[in-house]
Amino acid sequence: MHYPDEIITLWLETCKQVKVDLSPEQILRIKAYHKLLIHQNQTMNLIRLANGLDDFLYRHVLDSLVLNRHINNQETVLDIGSGAGFPAIPLAITRPELSITAVESIKKKALFLATCKEKLALANLTVCNARAETLAKTKRHREKYQVITARAVAKLPVLLEWAAPLTAVGGVCLMMKGKKYSEELDDAEKIIQALGLSYEKAIGFNLPQLVGSKILLFQKTVPTDLKYPRHSSKSQRG
Repeated sequence: MHYPDEIITLWLETCKQVKVDLSPEQILRIKAYHKLLIHQNQTMNLIRLANGLDDFLYRHVLDSLVLNRHINNQETVLDIGSGAGFPAIPLAITRPELSITAVESIKKKALFLATCKEKLALANLTVCNARAETLAKTKRHREKYQVITARAVAKLPVLLEWAAPLTAVGGVCLMMKGKKYSEELDDAEKIIQALGLSYEKAIGFNLPQLVGSKILLFQKTVPTDLKYPRHSSKSQRG
């Protein structure tokens, strides 16, 4: 598969605008990840890439890498509903010092993530074929992660109910949302404090490729009540 130098160079320049500087080895791994994704997409509906390589580089990889500025060194990260691997795999490629757990409930997608871990030699990535709300009920995972991420998974009230119990006190939830984020924030208003969270801010980006993209940052201030997460049907109702 051909990767034109001018396209890669322009993308790398855009990455630098959000303080992401990739090494030659990391660029090779990003390309290898793209090849794995394209190959798997032929038999499994992992992701839609209407504009081909540009969609992959900007809409998905760059959109994942903007999280880097909000994750400290050596932190433990759990990504809910990793799917095709965003943001977990770009983060694992560019931040080898992080310990990242990619949680995916659909077995075929989890197997793809495991293949990526092996083929890309991502020693810092753990793939977990499970539901986040199930993990949140276990001592091994409950309130054990400094950072929880999620991208295109569920509406905010439900997503926070899955994320908060997994977040360590003092940690953060970085929820990736689009143009209608304020509506979801309004819907989540009642549940945020009940989960032991504090909403801090919505982070936007002054880049045409990321228009509408927001990172919603929540701080975990106190332990989450053991009744959360509730059964999925109840959490959907609020």
